[in-house]
Order: sequence, then structure tokens, then C-alpha cells
Amino acid sequence: LCLEIYSTLAETEYAVGEYGDMIVAINEALLHSRAFEDKFRVYYTLVSASGAQNDLKTCLSTGFEVLEQLGEPFEEKVDLAVVMKDVAFTKGMLESKGKDWFMDHHLMTDKKKLFAMRLLNLMTMYVYMSDAMKTPLVSCRMIQLTIRHGLCKESAHGFSAYGLVCSGFLGEYAEAYRVGKIGMAILEKFNSPDVPLARVYAINYGFVNVWTEPLQSTLPQLLVGHNAGLRAGVPEFACANMHMYLVSAFHSGQPLQELAKDAAGLIKECEQYEQEQMTAIVTPIWQCVLNLIGDALQEDPTRLNGQAMQEDEFLRNQLERENRTAVCYMYYARLVLAYMFGRYNQAADVYNKCLEADLEKNLMSKFENCICTFYGGLTALALQRTDPDPKWSAIVENAISKMETWARSSKWNCEHKLELLKAEKMSNAGDSKGAASAYQKAIKLAHEHGFIQEYGISTERYGVFLSGLGDETASRYQYEQAYAAYMKWGALRKCADIRSFWGD
Repeated sequence: LCLEIYSTLAETEYAVGEYGDMIVAINEALLHSRAFEDKFRVYYTLVSASGAQNDLKTCLSTGFEVLEQLGEPFEEKVDLAVVMKDVAFTKGMLESKGKDWFMDHHLMTDKKKLFAMRLLNLMTMYVYMSDAMKTPLVSCRMIQLTIRHGLCKESAHGFSAYGLVCSGFLGEYAEAYRVGKIGMAILEKFNSPDVPLARVYAINYGFVNVWTEPLQSTLPQLLVGHNAGLRAGVPEFACANMHMYLVSAFHSGQPLQELAKDAAGLIKECEQYEQEQMTAIVTPIWQCVLNLIGDALQEDPTRLNGQAMQEDEFLRNQLERENRTAVCYMYYARLVLAYMFGRYNQAADVYNKCLEADLEKNLMSKFENCICTFYGGLTALALQRTDPDPKWSAIVENAISKMETWARSSKWNCEHKLELLKAEKMSNAGDSKGAASAYQKAIKLAHEHGFIQEYGISTERYGVFLSGLGDETASRYQYEQAYAAYMKWGALRKCADIRSFWGD
């Protein structure tokens, strides 16, 4: 009875963010535990709390130690060869098994394997944030356990997480979408409560579907996941859904003033539940939005200094905590700002920082990879006009190649980006006719698909192109279109930038 009371108390204190009282309850529960199975609940709570407080070392070391005792060991250090071997093995296990096979699969009954699945479900997010190379191993293990030992409600998250691996690690977007759908079917089969729903929605709509469906269509579902997480008392996944809502809303051109309010609200929610890890990755996006609007507390719109954060202090703190995800978000936000405000040399430096921070790996399967590639390519194209260094051409070709792949998977989200990259490349090459056609197509598609900020960028760049041809009247019109787009988006500081360029 004492064990049950203290285990429940620890879970309750965690849910309301009272971590000091939670630790007292955990210690009491462990004191009254006789068998390893008695410790399942408190270990789960301890891993949850350590991750939420941005103590990823304790979170993951505890989690992997418990998994080893459950008969599911992981190698401490892994390399690409180990990961590829496990992914290939899992793909072989999945071969010829579709949704119907899993819907008819027997149920998992082994208590240790059920707890291992539950713990792997929880750890996926923190492994992703701390050591992305292990993310495929954790995702594959959940698929392997499901096939070998049976289906459980946690299997839904396992399939969604494996979809993340397919899209971000393998670049197999159609397969990612397929296995994500299996995860949704398992969720429905178990009529799953809010806890697994919050997890599955976070991955499906934040990592997988963004590469196939319109970004705007993921937003309502991420809000559903956020609310489900709050109802279920799993604030880490409530906040994760809301974080992904914010970045997808930012990418798809939702009004900045609304995003600033949503971000401020999410920071308060993270602080209320002491979700320090999530606070760290939300903060750079919030400051980026404030810079575009015009944060009264900062002078340079390309630096993340203002109401939400001080850039140097933030970077120092996150490096000390080995929070690679937060560091990547800081560089990502600075890249967007540096390009949008025409600081191309600075943008190139920050783009290199993104590469050095291994953003592609540490933000695996996030649409931020597409945005980083997009702005990196545009930056290289801008600098290529005056600098013959072949490194710019290499960046441009890489950006166009990747965008072609992504546009095949999602024309809605990526085709206008591809056309703008092509337009800038043709402009640099002196192909005025081809460039004009590509600019016009980029503008048309960005407008039709609702990417108001990228409509603004495309019209602004078309204005620069027309000015170079000596057509100042047509150029002025394009700048006016860009100004109106940025104003509609709420980027008042960017509008001021355009006004200063024209002198009125």
C-alpha cells in the first residue's frame, strides 16, 4: 500500500511541476520496493522529470540502465554502421507487413516488454534532443518488440517514430507516411487515451506529414495533441505539440502577432510545469518572431537579444547542458533573420554554424531542415554575384538538389521555394527570360499556397532583379507587393527596412 501511495504521489507531483516533493516521494517508493517490477512507475517518473528539467544526462542514463535490466540493452556509443545495420534489419522485419497484418497481430502480455515499450515511448523525444544518432535505434527497437512480442497501445508511437526515421534518416517520405498511418490505425484500434494520442500526434504531424501534406493542415492536429497532453498530465508532450505548432505556423506564414502571443503563452506553460528543455527550444523562435515584429528592447534585428533572450548567455547555457537541439534552433533563427534583413555575409557565417552544429542530424526530419537549406541556398546565390568562390556554387547546387527531392514529395510546401532558387540562379547566369519566368512562378505558387512570407521574399527578389534590368517602375511595384505581404504577415521591422531602402 505504501508503495502504491508514494508512486502515485510522485506522479502527481511531477504532473504539477513540484519536483522537490516528487523526489521525496520517489525515494520513499524505492525504499518500499522489493522487486524490480515494483520500481517501474517511479523510474518512469524520474526519467520524465529529468528530461523535463533539461537534465538529459540523468534522463537517458537512467532510462538506458532500466532498459538493460528489462533485457533491452543499447550500446553506449554508436556509429553510422551500427545504425544502418539495425535499420536494415527492421526494414526486413517489416517487409510484406501492412496495416492489416498489425491489426490482426496478437497483443503484448509480457509485463517487462510492456514497460520497456512505455519507457522507449517516453525516451524517444529526449534521445532525439540529446543524441539524434540513437533515435533510429530506439524507434527500431519498438517495431522489433511489437513484431516479436505483440501489439500494445505504445506500438502506435513506435510506428510514428519509425516514420520519423524513414523521412529524416533515410529520405523515404512515402514509406514514412505509410508507417505513420499504421501508427494512427493502432491508436484507433486501442481507442487510446490522451497520453499515446499526444505522442503520436507530435511525431506524425510535427515530423512525418510535413513532408507530404500542406503545412497548414498539420496545425489543427498539433493543437489537438497539445490539449490531449494537458488533459493526460503529460506536459512534456503537450509542450512538444505546441512547439511544433509554433514552428509550422511560422513556416507557413501565420500572423506574427498571434505567434508571439502563442509563444509567450507556451513559455509560461513550460515554466508552470518546469519544462526547461522545451523552454530552451521555444525561446529562439519567440525572439525571432519578436525581431520581425520589432522588439523595442533590441537594436540589431539579426541578433537574438531582446525580451525573450540574450543570445550569448543562451548559447553558453545550452552548450553547458549539451542541448544540441536548442543550439540548432538558435542558429536556425539567426539564419532566417540575417537573410531577411539582407546581411548576407552574416547569413553565410550562421549557415556554416548550422552545418557545424549538425542541424540536419539534430533536427532530424523537422521541416526546419528544408528552411535552413532554402535560406542557405538563397544566401549563397546572393554572395555569388560578387564573389567567384566555387563554394557558393556547391551550396546552391546542393540546395536545389534537395529542394527538387522535397518538391516531389510535397509540391505544396516546396515547389515555390525551388522556383525561387532557380530564378536566382538563372539571374546570376544572365538568363533574364528564364529568371523572370521562374520568379513569376515562385510568386504565383507562394501566393496560392498561403506562404505569405515567402511571397514577400519572392516579390522582393523579383524587384531586385527588375531593378538590375533598369525597369525601376516594375521594380517599385514588386517592392510594394513585398511590403504589403510583410505588413500582412506582421513583420513591421522588415517593412521599416524596405521603407528605408526606398527613402519614404
